Amino acid sequence: MPGEERARAVLTLRDVLGKLQRAYCGSVGYEYMHIHDGGKRGWLRDRIEAAGEPGEAYGRDRRLAILEKLVWATRFESFATAEYPTAKRYGLEGLESLIPAMEDMFNRAASLGVESIVVGVAHRGRLNFMVNVAGVPLSQVFRELRTGGFMPVPVEGEEEMYAGTGEFYVLAGTSCDRPTRGGRSLHLSVLANPRHLESVLPVVAGKTRAKQFFSGDVGRTRTMAVVVHGDGGFSGQGVVYETLNLSALPDYTAGGTVHIVVNNQIAYTTEPSAGRSSRYCTDVAKALGAPVFHVNGDDPEAVVRVCELAAEWRQAFHSDVVVDLICYRGGGHNELDDPTFTQPVLCEVIKNHPSSLEIYEKKLLGTGHVTREEVQMIHGKVDRILNEELAKSKSDEHLMANKRDYWLSAQWAGIKSPDQVSRVRDTGSLSEYAALGSEMGYSMENPNSLVLWEAQFGDFANLAQVMIDQFLSCAEAKWLRQSGLVLLLPHGYDGLGPEHSSAYLERFLQMSDDNPFVIPEMEPTVQHSASRFRSAIGRL
Repeated sequence: MPGEERARAVLTLRDVLGKLQRAYCGSVGYEYMHIHDGGKRGWLRDRIEAAGEPGEAYGRDRRLAILEKLVWATRFESFATAEYPTAKRYGLEGLESLIPAMEDMFNRAASLGVESIVVGVAHRGRLNFMVNVAGVPLSQVFRELRTGGFMPVPVEGEEEMYAGTGEFYVLAGTSCDRPTRGGRSLHLSVLANPRHLESVLPVVAGKTRAKQFFSGDVGRTRTMAVVVHGDGGFSGQGVVYETLNLSALPDYTAGGTVHIVVNNQIAYTTEPSAGRSSRYCTDVAKALGAPVFHVNGDDPEAVVRVCELAAEWRQAFHSDVVVDLICYRGGGHNELDDPTFTQPVLCEVIKNHPSSLEIYEKKLLGTGHVTREEVQMIHGKVDRILNEELAKSKSDEHLMANKRDYWLSAQWAGIKSPDQVSRVRDTGSLSEYAALGSEMGYSMENPNSLVLWEAQFGDFANLAQVMIDQFLSCAEAKWLRQSGLVLLLPHGYDGLGPEHSSAYLERFLQMSDDNPFVIPEMEPTVQHSASRFRSAIGRL
């Protein structure tokens, strides 16, 4: 417009320089010039430069909301440390700004038409996220911290017994419907996640794709995927690149995933220069043309803004986007680990460094956006609720049993026969790890679909073994999550050489849930095949 041109024309060089410094030299570093599409680059540039320094336009109400979420994130960790000093929680200390950022990103996504979000979260800060964003009752989490995550199984006439594998409270999933700031309703599905960190990424993509398929979300605008990674896992585990490579394929795309990398220095004990060959842990995403936003975790408003921008990008272009959250870790690998032996200098720096909450409170008090009485009121409310929920956790003996019933029964009653509904997909690409993970996630969404994955040859199954071990064979035992995925077992010893014939079928037998002390009866055809197999082995 002519008016806009005149306004731009009167800017002095000093004005332009100041504008660019506010946009690019603050708490956020933007990487987007590697994107080939000039329209996408322009879209980002306009939003970055128009906003100036992220968060500077936030009003009093938004800042109070961010402050309250920071208080919740910080006080949950300190409260749990005091009450359960021997529990492994993999705390959020050092990256508390993740909580208000996830909250506001979900709100922004909902305002842009998203109705459902599938979330994968690594173990670092997972409990905090489950309580403060996903809405898991505090009393339930406190109970699981006390019992070590084992599930209570009431036995008539006997004392309560505990079963399961003990991985509930750290790694289990959940789902909920939650209101958003704009008055909408948003459904969250948080997937259970094994300790093999990045394995959940393709599962999230597969489940998101399935939700879009069964809800008729052809434009992939109503269901979105969000995954929280570790920095070492994002740069070091090949399944990340495999999944990124599948992200735009017609049969696998989920319309873009928002990746948030918790960058607290590669498992804490490894220097970046000794853990990867690239400058940033997020560089692998640049190969697929994804924008990357590097943000200082000590600036909560900047973290919130780039997470909102990530949601806007995903909804505008239906492609992946990465937020690199630069932060630190307050403790060791877990709460029982003393990191001072491996990083004494860094630990001393962290010990003397103020938390994100302290920095933000000081900023808001200094600018007059909040009063000290308001800050004290928020702390008092949070502490009161924490203590109330702790007391409740010691009396509500039904909490875990109810969760057990929920996971085992939801959607998986009245399964249709396989010939009623079927779904077969083919990648054509030698990406077994991510492909099987995607099929696993797809099968978890709807038990009425028949999802097949063909190993074909033994070496293919070998490359997908992490998914088979970490998800398929044990998800019900660990997290009470069921799957209808059908594995077509690989070929065995059929003369195609040592690679293709390395099926190791005994591994599949070992993972089956049969009595190991009872030999099953064999059908004649099976006996005949077994005898031929033994004869072949004898000839070898």
